[in-house]
Amino acid sequence: MNLGSYHRATGLTATLSDSQTGTVLFTVDTSQSRSFAFDYNINRGVGIRSGKFTVVASTDGNGTDLVYTDSGSENSDIGVYFTAVESLGTISVLYTTTAIALDAQIYYSVTNIA
Repeated sequence: MNLGSYHRATGLTATLSDSQTGTVLFTVDTSQSRSFAFDYNINRGVGIRSGKFTVVASTDGNGTDLVYTDSGSENSDIGVYFTAVESLGTISVLYTTTAIALDAQIYYSVTNIA
């Protein structure tokens, strides 16, 4: 959905495999957006987490001062964690999952103002 400079990709979903480290969920081209956020709901077994992950690109395009925050609430520790890395003008959002013999399902939307 695009409204002027506001852009939102909705209805996104993915399976987050069990026992993964630094696996790419999605990437963003920083020539299109220098900051973005994604709202998400994650289900893993009976555990649920709802949150928002916000990223601001670095000043050098290579992640030196890349900043990100993750905030949310969960009914139990679902063992899913996000990070972001930047290289050559691309930001990758990565996930790590603990080993509990259960994949997780994520439903998310990505927002940016260009």
